[in-house]
Amino acid sequence: MRNQRDRRSGVAVVIVLGMLALLMVLGVAFSTTMRVERFGAGNYARDVRSKQTVLAALAHAIGDLDDDLVASGSVFPEWDVIVSRGIGGNCHLVYGEALDYVPGVLRSYVANTNATWMQLADSWIAYHVINCSDMLDVNYVGEIDHTAGTNSTEVQVSGFGQSIIDLADFRADRVADVRYESLPELLALNSGITNDPHDAVFVTYSRFPADDAMTSLTGDKAELLGRKGEIKAVFAATVDDCRDGGEFLFNSLIDYIDTDSIPYGGALDKPYVERVPMIYEVWVEEMTVDRTLDTCSISKPHFVVEVAFPFADAADENFNLEVDVWTTVTDIDNGVQVQPPTKASGTLGAAAAMTYDAIDFRRRELPDFDYDVAVTSVVKLAVDVELKCRVVNGDGTAVDAAPFPDSEPGFSFSFTVEDGIQNDTRLSHYQSYECADPRFNWEVSAGRSVRRDLWVMHTGGTNTEGRINVATTDLFTQNPRSLGYDTNMQMRVSNHGRLFSVGELGYLLRREHDQLGRFNTIRLFDVGSKPRDRVLERFTLQEVAAQGLVNLNSVDDRIVLSAFRDTPLRRPDETEDVSISAVSNLVTEIVDNGPYTNLTEICDLDWSAIGGLDAYTEIERESILAHCWGLIGIRQNLFLIVVAEGIDTGGVGSRLGSNMMAGRRAVALVWRDPFPDEDGMHPCFVRYFKYLDN
Repeated sequence: MRNQRDRRSGVAVVIVLGMLALLMVLGVAFSTTMRVERFGAGNYARDVRSKQTVLAALAHAIGDLDDDLVASGSVFPEWDVIVSRGIGGNCHLVYGEALDYVPGVLRSYVANTNATWMQLADSWIAYHVINCSDMLDVNYVGEIDHTAGTNSTEVQVSGFGQSIIDLADFRADRVADVRYESLPELLALNSGITNDPHDAVFVTYSRFPADDAMTSLTGDKAELLGRKGEIKAVFAATVDDCRDGGEFLFNSLIDYIDTDSIPYGGALDKPYVERVPMIYEVWVEEMTVDRTLDTCSISKPHFVVEVAFPFADAADENFNLEVDVWTTVTDIDNGVQVQPPTKASGTLGAAAAMTYDAIDFRRRELPDFDYDVAVTSVVKLAVDVELKCRVVNGDGTAVDAAPFPDSEPGFSFSFTVEDGIQNDTRLSHYQSYECADPRFNWEVSAGRSVRRDLWVMHTGGTNTEGRINVATTDLFTQNPRSLGYDTNMQMRVSNHGRLFSVGELGYLLRREHDQLGRFNTIRLFDVGSKPRDRVLERFTLQEVAAQGLVNLNSVDDRIVLSAFRDTPLRRPDETEDVSISAVSNLVTEIVDNGPYTNLTEICDLDWSAIGGLDAYTEIERESILAHCWGLIGIRQNLFLIVVAEGIDTGGVGSRLGSNMMAGRRAVALVWRDPFPDEDGMHPCFVRYFKYLDN
């Protein structure tokens, strides 16, 4: 029985030992499992901490960036790259995948730039901030030719031949791909482009906010009339010596854009902005007197009217020139009027659609007609002629008249035959009326107002048919450019129903009253001793944020040139462009005198003294500005920021610095408004953010 009990005791021991072994195995298994879990949890915590540290590094970089720009007071950074500065060792973060996000032209600036590690709580961070504010938005630029300059797709990229290896492929792939969000995506998808390290100037995002404080000139005639009070007030505040509260300038603006040829308001007794042939010179070219025994015949009275068409755009329609002539013949010896005033009217023929070629002058001549005067003893005659002219459109509406109103006296010519009438006596005493500025041609009689010299009579000489009148050149001499006047007859009228650019305001006459209004248009630049009118600072056509504009604060001439290259010389559809040498000289001046806080500061430059531009007229120089204004801006700060967290290596080697190496890295594209909002803050957002493979 004792042996049996011993055997049972032994089994119990074995069972206990087995249970202990099982518990030990379970404990080891649990310990192993917990170790894995602890490692996993630790790794997860480390990953979260790493990501949060990188995000904190980005926030710190943006904060330091904002502090730097606010302290400098500049709307454009004066540096290409800034880096973190701390107490840790040196590090370089822009390598490998990060380098693919950097525009090629900026790579040399970051290649050898080292940051230093900064301590943030119990972590270490570092960053590189790369200034991309002046790079071109590859999603917009280079799509079409440069015309009116209203869309950023007109920015020309032909100056970046090493970057765009095939413009046709570049455009086709961009249409197919819709949009590129990053440079690596661009390089992977677009077959027409290469990010040459020394040439590429592209980014994939841009934003130029509108200025809400400016007055908009968008819309057609009806919309502008709805904002008439506001627009007039701005004209009055920005245009020098504006005497009528902006009424004349507003009316001129309506005439400039409307699609008809009828002056706004219908009256022709003021200068107006319509693209019509304008009465410019009137003369009697020839008149012959023949006498028989009892009659006197006046034949071949060549009454000639010349119209001027100094507009940059061709006429939209045909116009007729109508002339009324009254002729009176008087017996000088007896003081008897032997022939009462006789009216002869005629249409001098339709003026075909006129085109611009320096200035288009058209001669119109009344058909021959005869006056037969019954005479007996008349041997001396006086022939008096009065002539009135008007230009009518296809509907018969008068669009230009001299004189106006028709009740006013017309052009007066007097001829005498003192030595007796012989057969074929020619009244060759030359008389001609010349208009100085044809926009002021409605008052033809002298001595009745301060505009008495708008028409000047020349006698005994030759007419100026087919060329600029002497009266005009005299006016240019009396009112030179140094006093703020235009010194060329060129004019421009849109007739497109709306403005394409606020720069077109430079084509409007500044004044309606007195002789100071002639050839005196709104000044977009300083002209001689006269300062520019501030219309560009208060009017805008941009009501929402624009994309793809050229940042005029760029220090790279090629980038700024892309907005001015192939600019039409006078009108959007013109084949003649401003010379590349002239715009290159202009761009050099713009870049050398930057940066700019206000875009209009480029108008403080003396454009007339810039090589190549000095050969152009005032309207041609202002045309350059008008055709480029919609392609340029300054209201964008854009930065590529590469950030990293630091890992302490404990002194066991280091790739990037003393006892510190980069752990997780990320790249972000950050947009910032260089102008503060009403709260004094600079709006800022992250366009994209991506963690990088190390």
